[in-house]
Amino acid sequence: MGVHMRSDGPVLDGRGVHILGQASRDIEREIAVFAEDQVQVRLARVLKNPTGYYQSQIRRHQVGNYWQVDDSRVAYGPWLESGKNRHRTRFKGYFTFRRAAQITNRRASAIADRVLRRYIGRLG
Repeated sequence: MGVHMRSDGPVLDGRGVHILGQASRDIEREIAVFAEDQVQVRLARVLKNPTGYYQSQIRRHQVGNYWQVDDSRVAYGPWLESGKNRHRTRFKGYFTFRRAAQITNRRASAIADRVLRRYIGRLG
């Protein structure tokens, strides 16, 4: 009985590193897209008479090697997020980014699994 072993393919010839790097970048981008969507969904639920301006300022962008979702530094953004007046108002939008981050953190593994499945076949 003899054994024949192949010693080529993406894992051994260096392409695997490139493939996994691309997968990692796609995972991070998909998680950022999900986070941005969560902010928009929450704002659509809580804003009673939206002008569209604040929602139009929500964006995702890369900062170095990381993705960030923010409100483009809208002047009243910190007030909306802080909830310092939550006992005096009925506004339900306080903590929108914090809540979106919590949901995103809970879903990040599932998003990563879904994206990674697209790359697994390339490693074989």
